[in-house]
Amino acid sequence: MAGYALECAFKACIAKQVKEFDFPNKQLANASHTHKLPELLGTAGLKQKLTQKEKEDQEFSLNWAVAKDWTETSRYDCTIEQTRAVDLFNAVTDNESGILAWLKTYW
Repeated sequence: MAGYALECAFKACIAKQVKEFDFPNKQLANASHTHKLPELLGTAGLKQKLTQKEKEDQEFSLNWAVAKDWTETSRYDCTIEQTRAVDLFNAVTDNESGILAWLKTYW
């Protein structure tokens, strides 16, 4: 569920780029239709900000290394090792260096 929360958070950042009465940008809409976190990061326009944050916070960098590999099919994997699941959960939810806490500043 943690990876899915990140996907939704990235999509919230993307949605913030569109104003209520704007005609939707087809390229932006098409690019948003993915579950791949690194691609959503780019579509949200946050690549440079992520790179900067990684330079400033090594723990954040490690958390992104864990979280970025989440996939849509990962959420259905019942054979995932407990340590991997806990690592992903912590990478996403850590209050100080978690990916979700960082993303909240952009939506």
